[in-house]
Amino acid sequence: MALILDLDGVVWRGNDCIEGVSQAIKILRDHGQRVIFVTNNSYPTRSMVCRRLRSCGVDSSVDDIVTSSLSAATLIKIDSSVLIVGGPGIEEAVNARGARIVKIDQKMASGENFFPDFIFSENPEFVIVGIDPDITYTRIFAACVAIENGATFIATNVDPTYPTDKNRLAPGAGSIVEAIKTVCKTQPIIAGKPSFFISKLIKDSLKESEEIEMVVGDRIDTDGALASSLNTKFGLVLSGVINSKNEIANIKPEIVSERLIDLVEKFFG
Repeated sequence: MALILDLDGVVWRGNDCIEGVSQAIKILRDHGQRVIFVTNNSYPTRSMVCRRLRSCGVDSSVDDIVTSSLSAATLIKIDSSVLIVGGPGIEEAVNARGARIVKIDQKMASGENFFPDFIFSENPEFVIVGIDPDITYTRIFAACVAIENGATFIATNVDPTYPTDKNRLAPGAGSIVEAIKTVCKTQPIIAGKPSFFISKLIKDSLKESEEIEMVVGDRIDTDGALASSLNTKFGLVLSGVINSKNEIANIKPEIVSERLIDLVEKFFG
């Protein structure tokens, strides 16, 4: 059996590992569960995720990690040109797909004209947008120009917020996607949870005869919907975006717990 775990808000929050996570995953594995980590966070590469998991006391292989970046890369053509608004996770996935990353050559604004001027290294055929802590006005503008010129608009995900370690919500990839969508009046293809595309990646990662026992996450709209698309149970933890049972009065997960360790002990203990 396999269990799907979200990362942000489930395994860690911001820079902090959530208490009991290493013990929880040990219990799962002792019960014969293969743990597959599935994240909408497009910023890290899979090796970066592995290192982060080790810092929380959890060993994992890249084969057990599925990201929205990997899902987005399945939507682009081999040997195509791709403009990226995002981080190293998207870059690695695009390179592995055999596509070319479009560079932006920006010219400095002068005088009263504050609008950036730039040229592309080549015309983008695709634009992939994910979370980008170094986002700039120029990069948003460039994405809009590329999409208006006919590039296919792909969003790694549309999560509007991202849980931090200071119990605050930071802007997520969805906030960047929304800005570009507003200008271009174009709907993106969504690659991450709960899309068909990432569901297919998860199914393809399963070993022969493996079945999914449960999806555990902190979001109803992504993790809960993913569980529904995979026709499996949904376990909700309150350590991430949703932090009160009052917020889920109309939602019926199979199990709701404060943290992953509480859920695991309740369900598998």
